[in-house]
Amino acid sequence: MRSLRRGRLKLLYLSSDWLLGAVGWILFFAFRKHTEGVIDDELFDTLIQDRTFFWSFFIIPTFWCVIHGLFGYYHHIYRKTYTQDLRQSLKACFTGTLILFFLIILDDYIGRYTDYYVYVLMLFATYFPLCLTGRWCLTHHIRKELKRGKIGFNTLLVGQGERARHFYESTLKKNPNGLCFKGYIPITATAANAAANTTPTSDAPDALQAATPQAAPLPLLGTLTDIEQTLRRENIEEIFVFPEAGEEHALPLILSQCLAPHLIIRIHPSAENILLGAVRQYSVQSEPFIKISFDQMPLWQRLLRRGFELTACTLAGILLSPLLLYAAVRVRRSSPGPIFYSQERIGLHGKPFLIYKFRSMIEGAETDQPLLSSENDRRVTPWGHFMRRYRIDELPQLYNVLKGDMALVGPRPERAYFVEQIVKTAPHYRLLFNVKPGLTSWGETQYGYAENVPQMIERLAYDMVYLENQSLTMDLKILLYTIGVVLKGEGK
Repeated sequence: MRSLRRGRLKLLYLSSDWLLGAVGWILFFAFRKHTEGVIDDELFDTLIQDRTFFWSFFIIPTFWCVIHGLFGYYHHIYRKTYTQDLRQSLKACFTGTLILFFLIILDDYIGRYTDYYVYVLMLFATYFPLCLTGRWCLTHHIRKELKRGKIGFNTLLVGQGERARHFYESTLKKNPNGLCFKGYIPITATAANAAANTTPTSDAPDALQAATPQAAPLPLLGTLTDIEQTLRRENIEEIFVFPEAGEEHALPLILSQCLAPHLIIRIHPSAENILLGAVRQYSVQSEPFIKISFDQMPLWQRLLRRGFELTACTLAGILLSPLLLYAAVRVRRSSPGPIFYSQERIGLHGKPFLIYKFRSMIEGAETDQPLLSSENDRRVTPWGHFMRRYRIDELPQLYNVLKGDMALVGPRPERAYFVEQIVKTAPHYRLLFNVKPGLTSWGETQYGYAENVPQMIERLAYDMVYLENQSLTMDLKILLYTIGVVLKGEGK
């Protein structure tokens, strides 16, 4: 029922943007005709008879809806604030104004050069106030619905101490603000020590089980090791984590199971986190939290990155076709066996896919157990050593990028066998499944290839840095580093 209301509300946002975009365009078009000397009494007739106005009346409002969609405005519609409305609307309207200026206004006949500035300001001024007013009206309505508890987010508490109980009670007493508590999962000291492979200690009391005048006891929804099943079963959208002293080691185990793409995780910080600046001005009911969300890159950046990947891979395939043909011939002559080698890897959301390479080893290099390559691996052919040095063997993965299994930049995918080995020691490795694996990665450029599982775990630190800072700028930086590695022949 809530998803239906959410769909209707998104349609309401779109309709509001379209209608206000149409009103803003009518005002701006009327201003243009007025400056061209059209008499006010004849202005309405002129607008109706103008074919350009007729078509633009439908195209321009749709254009504004597309712009707002690219800036991610129709995403998380229940989480809007007045400040976010102002910031997002300002960015989208400014960008859209510049685009319309170069597409439409630049061709207008003008008497003075300064008229361009007037047109741009009027285009912005006729739409931005209307857009923001409509947004604030809808946001005001949503916030009232959240306060009344008519809409909300299924919420899970992870923790069982006094801090979790105090937050739960104060939230219900002051204002739920859309938080619909479904239950809790305890973080016991036993679970924390199990995650850290240390000696168990006594468990903390379950404060949330105690009945209070302010709030009824929360139901127990499971254990620390089955959070992932609980998230799916209860359709959880938000998690609040309250680790007590000695339970911080359980955080990687918790985070490794929170793989839903739009899930928001809030962790109550320790005093050390606050002193080190890990808490960034986010609070609920005056409580500070560390917010973790892997849905960071806006839609326009994702589309731009995908467009760049398709263009770059197509051009690379054409320009490097002589090299690809030469490499294929040399692989055929280097040793008996196929030219290409495919292998199953684990990709986005933990789904397997086939990765393609030029074969650099002798045929039958692996038998029963998967093996990693080393620097002086005798299974690698002489031509294979050369290809690995300059990353030529990985060029067929351009096809994986075109298919959408991989991105140009992202954590390098591993086989299921090694994923299981890594997760035993570093369960937070599974967080990398929130992004597409890449042809190159920050770990590859800064650490290099890993020859064993401990080295994979060491390289994981670089991939986690990328996960927290992914952006178009970060991707470009990694691509430039990769070009330097290839030209220097530092691959292996």
